Amino acid sequence: LLLLLLLLLLLLYTSIPVFISQHPSVLWTTLALLLVPNVSAEELCPSGCSCFSTGFVKCTGHTITDIPVGLPVSTNLLLMSQTKMNVINEQKQLHIDGNKLANMSPDMLAGLIGLWDLDLKKNKLSNLPSNIFDGLTNLTCLNLGRNSLKTLPPNIFNALVQLRNLSINNNELESLESGMFDSLVNLEELKIHHNQISSFPPQVFWSLTKLIRLTLSSNRLQIIPEESFYHMPKLTQLTLYSNPLLSLPDQLMGFMPEMTDFYLYATNLTTVPGNLFANMSGLVALNLHHNEHLKDLPSDLFCCLPNLYNSDVSALKTVGAIRVQKRAQKRPLKLRYGI
Repeated sequence: LLLLLLLLLLLLYTSIPVFISQHPSVLWTTLALLLVPNVSAEELCPSGCSCFSTGFVKCTGHTITDIPVGLPVSTNLLLMSQTKMNVINEQKQLHIDGNKLANMSPDMLAGLIGLWDLDLKKNKLSNLPSNIFDGLTNLTCLNLGRNSLKTLPPNIFNALVQLRNLSINNNELESLESGMFDSLVNLEELKIHHNQISSFPPQVFWSLTKLIRLTLSSNRLQIIPEESFYHMPKLTQLTLYSNPLLSLPDQLMGFMPEMTDFYLYATNLTTVPGNLFANMSGLVALNLHHNEHLKDLPSDLFCCLPNLYNSDVSALKTVGAIRVQKRAQKRPLKLRYGI
């Protein structure tokens, strides 16, 4: 019966987040469990551990080789001292999402050299130490979404050379720092939507030559610097919708032969450059609807888009004058009138 109870507790609470800090001078590891439980139950204490009513659990002894199973549900701080636990450095995934984590110490993730997936979304983080990710050279997926981050140190991602997916969406970021993405040479997906970004440096994305998807929607961008989206030959999806954009520069998009989806609806644009899609010969889906100030489009805007299949340019008064040339007859271009 005791074994069954321990297994049940393990299944229910294996997602308890772990705060990890290692000091080379003393053989101990501190694990702060930040989940705030709303349940009460008769609590058991694992062998080799002492459990206190305050939620503090202390485990000691050379017989302990792993994180104890069956911790009390009220545990908020786990101290492991003088153990033989050696699995921390081998940790591959660490999910601390959906809690009330508000601060992270600089050495919280120290020693997790094998970590490849770190999920910190849906917490209350407002800032991060600049060296918090130092040493995580094998990390490929980092989710910082749905926090309260207002700024990010410019060198915070410097060690993450293997990163493939980065999510910093749904925060309170107001700007992007110059050079902050320069080390992310293998990044394939960058989510920055739903922030308060009003500006970013002209070349902030230039190192992301392997980027496939970039979401900048639902920010506060009014202008975008020239050549902002150069050096992205692998990009397939770009979202800029729900920004109060007033204009776009003539030189904005670099060579993007693999671009298939472009979303630019719900802005304050009155027109767009005639060459906006000139480097997007593979474009399939284009959305320009709900741009109430966008009344005119250059007549040759769609001339070089032979693969365009689904286009929503509703609410444009002069859409009938647009010339669509050199198009594949098998793929209809759908132009909707009115909102």
